[in-house]
Amino acid sequence: VNNLLGRYNKLERSDDSLFVKAYTGEQCVVDRMGRGLVLLEHPCMTVLLMIQPDKLASLMQSRQLKEGGFLARCLIAQTDGELTHLEPGVREIAPAVRLNYTKQLTELTNAFRLGKQRHIIQATPEAQQILVDYANEVTDQREGGSPLRIDSFLARWAEQAGRLTVVLHGAKWCTAAATQAVDADTARAGVALARWFGRQQKLALDEGEDDIRAQILTGVQNLAKQKPEGFTARDVYRARICDSADEANRSLKVFV
Repeated sequence: VNNLLGRYNKLERSDDSLFVKAYTGEQCVVDRMGRGLVLLEHPCMTVLLMIQPDKLASLMQSRQLKEGGFLARCLIAQTDGELTHLEPGVREIAPAVRLNYTKQLTELTNAFRLGKQRHIIQATPEAQQILVDYANEVTDQREGGSPLRIDSFLARWAEQAGRLTVVLHGAKWCTAAATQAVDADTARAGVALARWFGRQQKLALDEGEDDIRAQILTGVQNLAKQKPEGFTARDVYRARICDSADEANRSLKVFV
């Protein structure tokens, strides 16, 4: 998380370029001291972060990670797990289930990720319509005046539905997935998952915005104590309470 937030970036910017480009397989140049430039032709990366809520809050408060698109590409979920009573003889995952899962994942990886051939998966007309309807629904939300802070997230929802549909299709057909058309049930399931993760994203964004507002308010209150005669939005910005003078202006108007 600290690396993503720019721990090693001299310009104090988020360090998410490789993550963003590996999402869609775009060419990426990596420059490391002592190693020179490394050109990655088609980077592909899967990331699973299991982090504490305060770390998620740190990510959600980063304007660069939000506007740069990294967070919009993530499927965010907060488990809100509760303590439960333990009972003797906790059941493990059945060995047959574990074995079958490993076997299927290995076969999918060998056939599609490591395979030399590129496959285009077809979809039935009904499945196509389900995905198109969802994409249009998201577009209507964006055009209907959705908050600017979630616009970059909404822009990815339809794509996420398509990606999740492909994952479910692969799980259903395994190595035969390239020869089978995506059916309507799989498309509905992909859209349902995209909707669920979308709600999770909005919850995390709302919590992050609340934390940012609280921090700014505290900073403004402290500045007011230091400058009882009054202060400007520029003073708020120069005190590093906000990232820009415009944000300082907007925040002060909200507080008024």
